Amino acid sequence: MVDFHIHTIFSDGTFTPEEVVKMASESGIKAIAITDHDSVEGIERAREACKQAGIEFVSGIEISTDYMGKEVHILGYFINEKDSEFLCKLMEFQKERERRTEKIIERLNELNIRITMRDVLNESTSGLISRNHIASAMLKKGYVYSRGAAFHEYLGSGGAAYIPKIAVTPETAVEMITKNGGIAVIAHPHLLPLGTEKFDLFLKHLKNYGLKGIEGYYNGFEQKEINIYRRIADENGLIVTGGSDFHGMTRAGVMIGAANVPDTIYFEMKKAAGKNE
Repeated sequence: MVDFHIHTIFSDGTFTPEEVVKMASESGIKAIAITDHDSVEGIERAREACKQAGIEFVSGIEISTDYMGKEVHILGYFINEKDSEFLCKLMEFQKERERRTEKIIERLNELNIRITMRDVLNESTSGLISRNHIASAMLKKGYVYSRGAAFHEYLGSGGAAYIPKIAVTPETAVEMITKNGGIAVIAHPHLLPLGTEKFDLFLKHLKNYGLKGIEGYYNGFEQKEINIYRRIADENGLIVTGGSDFHGMTRAGVMIGAANVPDTIYFEMKKAAGKNE
């Protein structure tokens, strides 16, 4: 098996790159990708750990975008994490995350939920922050009974302290990844707020910007769902990728390898990226 959707402490995961690789090795995973949100900070450490463990490694990222007021995540694979233009864009995204976090904290304080930026930073071992870290701070202080409740009542779309992101479009993310030399893939397509016809049009539209695939294997998918996404991909000239979307302790029950992605997916990805030996 392989797993091409894994998060570490460098976004909203709870394990280091080295710990992730160790778990993958113990689970018999043959290849992985680290796909932290808007960050490439964990790539080099994961690459070295994979080399030591004898696991194939794919440099990756997951970029959060906005489409029709809903979040759409774009995965990038085989990216060049040393590309200065790409890194500058990611720095802009991180600054926006910080501004958004400050606004959310202000809104929470108005609701008599007394947390600070320091409280949120204390939940992040890497210094990179997300709404998951805000939820952890709220949970630790006893304002909510679970991270899920924090999102449902406060942080998620429609929540009392929800602050929308300054929109990065899917087109921008796909172009960024493609220009960088990577391949762009739509993450967890079942979460997109689109019906079958609109989803098909969306794929065709993003292909014009360089889209290469959709994530057709995912934690919890049954074979019928995999078959649906394989058919959609075939009809649109796209590849299928897959991964567990492992975050560690913040998503109980989701383990590395949980998506049961076959090894053949790796070869399809390398072919799409022009990296077949």
